[in-house]
Amino acid sequence: MSIGVAFHREEIVITANYYYQSCYIQYNDHNITCCFPHIFLIFNVIINGIRDNIMMSWKTKVIKMSKPSWWINRRMMAILFTVVIFYIWYQLLVFEHYYDAHLRYHFKPANFNIAALRTNGSFDSSWDNDRYVENGLVDANNSFTSTSGSTRKHLSYTRDLKINMETKRPQMMTSSEEINLSDACEKVKSVVFLKTHKTGSDTVSQLFMRFGDLHNLCIALPKFSDYDLNYPNVMKPSLLLPPTSGTYYNLFYLHTIYNRTILEQIMAPEATYITILRKPFEQFHSAFSFFRIAENLNITGTEETYPLLQFLQNHEGIPWEKTFPYLKNFMAFDLGLPIDARENIASAQKYLTKLDDEFDLVMIMEHFDESLVLMKRKLCWDIRDVLYIKLNDLNRLRAPLSPSPNVEEELYKHFSPVDHYLYEYFNRTLWENISKEQNFEEEVRYFRDLNWRFTEFCKTVDEGTSTLKEFREEPSEWTSAFTITVDFCSKTRLYFLHYVHNLKYLRYNLDERIETPKLWRFEE
Repeated sequence: MSIGVAFHREEIVITANYYYQSCYIQYNDHNITCCFPHIFLIFNVIINGIRDNIMMSWKTKVIKMSKPSWWINRRMMAILFTVVIFYIWYQLLVFEHYYDAHLRYHFKPANFNIAALRTNGSFDSSWDNDRYVENGLVDANNSFTSTSGSTRKHLSYTRDLKINMETKRPQMMTSSEEINLSDACEKVKSVVFLKTHKTGSDTVSQLFMRFGDLHNLCIALPKFSDYDLNYPNVMKPSLLLPPTSGTYYNLFYLHTIYNRTILEQIMAPEATYITILRKPFEQFHSAFSFFRIAENLNITGTEETYPLLQFLQNHEGIPWEKTFPYLKNFMAFDLGLPIDARENIASAQKYLTKLDDEFDLVMIMEHFDESLVLMKRKLCWDIRDVLYIKLNDLNRLRAPLSPSPNVEEELYKHFSPVDHYLYEYFNRTLWENISKEQNFEEEVRYFRDLNWRFTEFCKTVDEGTSTLKEFREEPSEWTSAFTITVDFCSKTRLYFLHYVHNLKYLRYNLDERIETPKLWRFEE
């Protein structure tokens, strides 16, 4: 349908195009061209008197009228001028809203190696830009572009860098030039942490739970228990308590089968997706012991018969799939690997490439501190936010292994080949991402020292030997000054299920508060 306005000397013609959502306005010698559907909300008010006659026809209408007097001309020009000004103002509001909803977490102050930055501000094509620029957010013309073929959003910080315009290379800032890193960008407060089993995920979940608690974020909490979301089946959103505010949750860090469609229905659109992996046999060994697989599958014998070895040697004759369907390729199972891909490496590789596109970070337990520092940079968190205590439950015993070196591990490679490919793929990806970071090793060293001092402070508080009421860190190139209280230590050590239970009590007034929750023991 065509509706619009054009003013000529002897007639007024209403012409515009609803299909293309654009309009053209001409008044005597004055021309106005407009676009976007929002203008029609205003435009229809002007032509409301004639709209009913026009809407019934699919053809352009021409309405001839006598030439208006000079005071009507002035009034019409005033109306059109007001419409244009209001339209510009409205578009600014629309862009601001769009920026808040979509761009705030995509375009952050960068910390990537700004290789070969010319004096005129463009990139030198003789340098390998792909090595430094994350997935095409900056193109060869130094302009922002969409991330084609990738959903990565992160450009790490460069607050501690300056550019030497003679060599076109990054330099460390001197102490007098240091800038508070907390001002570099805005903290990401919407995160999905896909909690895999026996991979150190309890420690990471503890960080997210503490962060959400201290920042009063909307956390996805289970409705009927403190952990169950229908595992090992796909999660049911009805098993979650409703969001405390708004429509979406900000944080998710529970055990579930990864299903992007369901998670996008319940999580904020700008959420960052993170998970963690571990060496496959170490993960399996821990799970085999924790879930008491030998006892539940009646694998008899003494410790000297090595039940884990018996299972791997005779798994085809043991009915494990109905009771423990996740044992084979356990981590890939948690990450939603389709059933038809569990025996097909080619299909599994295709799915893992999909996971690489959908996850912003895959952490590796064997490189825990490096993973945390990288996560801290990606989320624009303070270093205080990723301080942790190594958790240890001494009641968990490991199933004995045979004295022959690597026998079980080699058998497990054949039993769960996809998990091994998964781990190797994302371990390599982690180090590729780290190689793009500036001054990364220095920050990791600082973080390890800081985390050790933080742990020692919490230990002395727990033992009652500390005379200090708080732990204070002085400003450095990696952090601004901050203070840690005894309560922060307690929240870091709270037993996961008790922490979830008390959060449900505080947020929803459900059940009774656990007055003396269990605390994780310090690792010896």
